[in-house]
Amino acid sequence: MLNKSNYNPKLDLNSEIISLKTELYNKNLIIEQKDMMIMDLKNQLNIINISYKRNLSLIEKLQHDLNQKELELYQLNKKLNSIQGKTSSENKWGFAICLKSSDESMNYPMICNEKDSISRLEEELYNVYPKFKEHNTYLTCNGEILKRFKTVGENNIKKGDIIIVNIYE
Repeated sequence: MLNKSNYNPKLDLNSEIISLKTELYNKNLIIEQKDMMIMDLKNQLNIINISYKRNLSLIEKLQHDLNQKELELYQLNKKLNSIQGKTSSENKWGFAICLKSSDESMNYPMICNEKDSISRLEEELYNVYPKFKEHNTYLTCNGEILKRFKTVGENNIKKGDIIIVNIYE
């Protein structure tokens, strides 16, 4: 039985306030811990992004170096052929062109001759860059869409031309 003489509502209210303050303190500690975890994860993400950008930059530099070496190889082969006395019509190396993706994620120099079909060039490109096999593509050069089953010469492609690999959207 409740004795009204001992009951003090002010004590119950103070007790509840203390309990709520304790609970609030504990919840604030949890929030601080979560904020620290979020900050730590953001820092880790920044480190990963910086590393990714450095690696991407290194890959682009290596791709550029590879392209330069392939062009040097082409020039050395051309020089070798001229030393061996071959005429340009007999030169099996042909001439250099460059294939680039429309988003500039790919830059691929290639040696071809006027009798090579565009489909053969595509096949070589897609063997080196298989991701393009996943898309419907078409090639353009100097603003003109190239005919796949015509030759380089029939498509009026000349030494040093850049062929753009476009993806149908």
